[in-house]
Amino acid sequence: MMTVDTCRRLLGPAAHGVPDSQLEELLDGFTELAQFVVDTFVDGEPARTPGRGIAEDDVVQVQERAAILEFDAGLPREVATRKALAQFKKSRQAN
Repeated sequence: MMTVDTCRRLLGPAAHGVPDSQLEELLDGFTELAQFVVDTFVDGEPARTPGRGIAEDDVVQVQERAAILEFDAGLPREVATRKALAQFKKSRQAN
């Protein structure tokens, strides 16, 4: 995964004054986008449900989080689902 320092170097002057936290969010977004592209290429269509490799009970949790993101953040359903799944996977890796 790309580091914040590498991101700053690649962005050049555009990154001046941008906090690390915002660059980390940008990198997370790029990671989600890359996963979406890989999923689309491998499976032939984007993931519309989060059921890949997680327990059925966890799918419900991810779907609930996606619905919240869709409503509160105004995200399209597919984007909200991908973001909720990425957040879920990140929380599992931290544990």
